[in-house]
Amino acid sequence: MNVNEIAAYLQTRGYSPAEARVYAAKAAAFSDGLKQAFDEYASAGGKPEFSYGGRTLDDVAKHTYSDLLSAFFYMDKIMKDPEYAKYFGNMQFGRK
Repeated sequence: MNVNEIAAYLQTRGYSPAEARVYAAKAAAFSDGLKQAFDEYASAGGKPEFSYGGRTLDDVAKHTYSDLLSAFFYMDKIMKDPEYAKYFGNMQFGRK
C-alpha cells in the first residue's frame, strides 16, 4: 500500500485526515516484514502472524493495552530502537 492508500484506510478507522497523513507516512516507513504484515492487515483484516524478538503483535497490544493497529507502531519502535526494545517488557502502559 502506498501512503495515500494507508491514509484512506486509517480514516476508515477513525483517524482525522491530518492524523491519517502523519501515521500513514510512519506506516510507509515500517521495515519490510512489518510493512508486509501491515499491508495484509489493512487489506484483508484479521490478525497477521508477525513476530520480532520473541514478541508478536498480539503480545505488544496486550502489554500496551492498545488495539492491533497501535501495536504495529509500537512494534516498529521496538524493531528500530534497541534501547526501547531492551526495556519494553518492563515499561508500564496505563498501569499504576
